Amino acid sequence: MPIVNGLQKSRLFSGLSRDELDKMALIARAKKYSDGMLIFNQGDEARGIYIIVGGAAKIFQLSPEGKEHLLHTFHENDCFGEAAAFGMGIFPANAEAVDETELIFIPVKEFKDILLNNPQLSVKIIGNLSMLLHVMVEQIHSLTLKDATTRIAEYILSLVKNRTSGEKVSVELPLKKGELASQLNITQETFSRGLQRLRAQKLIKVEGKMITIEDRCALENLISVKSRMVAWAVTRPHLP
Repeated sequence: MPIVNGLQKSRLFSGLSRDELDKMALIARAKKYSDGMLIFNQGDEARGIYIIVGGAAKIFQLSPEGKEHLLHTFHENDCFGEAAAFGMGIFPANAEAVDETELIFIPVKEFKDILLNNPQLSVKIIGNLSMLLHVMVEQIHSLTLKDATTRIAEYILSLVKNRTSGEKVSVELPLKKGELASQLNITQETFSRGLQRLRAQKLIKVEGKMITIEDRCALENLISVKSRMVAWAVTRPHLP
């Protein structure tokens, strides 16, 4: 895929004109990583921003005992590394490719030069970064307030958010169930029970790592109802 097309589909560069995308493409570089290959290590200098064109990348830290703690998984059209590149200057965690992964790398020094010389472009990027921050806040809200089954349902739907092919759609889980459970802040046993509940309600079908959404509308309605219940519980007045 041409770099311009990859940039255009990314959330960070949403809404940019073709001329603005061409400017970014001049400094961008395409990179490919095999499954399990490290993209960067915790403590490395953050020299740029990464955009996923295909595949996925998991962000994780290691405990002193060497146990991996999964923080987040980024998928197609997501960007990562921007906070470290523009802020602290070093990566606070490790990044590893999941499956065959294609990335676009944008060096932060050249990126800053373009932003300094293009105020209108800078405003658009700030707006997109604000939207990405809003998404992350929503994810934190989900992890802290929503029950495990709702988190699992939301995660499954997030894997097919760019697909419009009818009610039934299949997707392969990009990570091991234990890693996904860690990302959703639940145990692997709770993750398995959540899948069983969704399957019992005939919302999904599970075959190994393949998940088939049997009734997408019903799955979305389940999440909507649960979200309203959480909102009511948080905002309802507390009686003395």
